Amino acid sequence: KVEFHLDDAQRTLIKKTVIIKNQRDEFIGAEFAPFETVDKALGFYLFS
Repeated sequence: KVEFHLDDAQRTLIKKTVIIKNQRDEFIGAEFAPFETVDKALGFYLFS
C-alpha cells in the first residue's frame, strides 16, 4: 500500500494498493493493483 499527497491546491491524499514489479537499489517499479478503483482526483491531476 502506498500513500502520498498530490501537489494540487487541496494537497489531496491518495491511498492505493500496488504490485511491486521490480526493485533496484533504493528504487522500485510498481503498478496500481487491478482491483483498485479509478481515482478521479488522481486522473484529473495526471491529465492537467
